Amino acid sequence: MELLDEIRIQGLRFMACHGALAWEAHEAQPFRVDLRVGARLDAAARSDRLKDTLDYGRLYELVAQVILGPRRRLLESLAGAIAERILEDPHAAWVEVVVHKPLAPIPGQPDDVAVAVRRSR
Repeated sequence: MELLDEIRIQGLRFMACHGALAWEAHEAQPFRVDLRVGARLDAAARSDRLKDTLDYGRLYELVAQVILGPRRRLLESLAGAIAERILEDPHAAWVEVVVHKPLAPIPGQPDDVAVAVRRSR
């Protein structure tokens, strides 16, 4: 029986320097990250032990390492790198990462700009 379990974390907030424009390399902007991670959670449900699941704090750390790491020009690259890091955890079967850049410097002053990527093993 295949389980359709997932862990969801919404609204991880960071200030970071990412973007295609030269000034974005030096002026931090807000970013928000949402995660959905597919994993078998039945063992953790039975054992009630952290070792049997994905540690939410560890997921945050993985996202932070990428977001606060070297500059990336594209949200696509940022989201892809986050997904790759999360899939390094053996508990993660698939991941969906949404990276939001609400103050993206584009005409029209949108409420939000976001890129979503989905990756699996």
